[in-house]
Amino acid sequence: MIKNISVEVNTNLTDGEELDYGGGITVIQVPGHTPGHLCLYHEKSKSLIAGDANIIHG
Repeated sequence: MIKNISVEVNTNLTDGEELDYGGGITVIQVPGHTPGHLCLYHEKSKSLIAGDANIIHG
């Protein structure tokens, strides 16, 4: 199994914010079933990172 770990939040991200990683990543707020839920969009590769959409196969 995967062990859950806790981390301290040291930065708040806002909708539309551009992060300077990997050539640029855009923060997209997607309110829904969890408070503060967001996705990250990498324009260069046209990839959307959506944390709650990951599936773990064992």
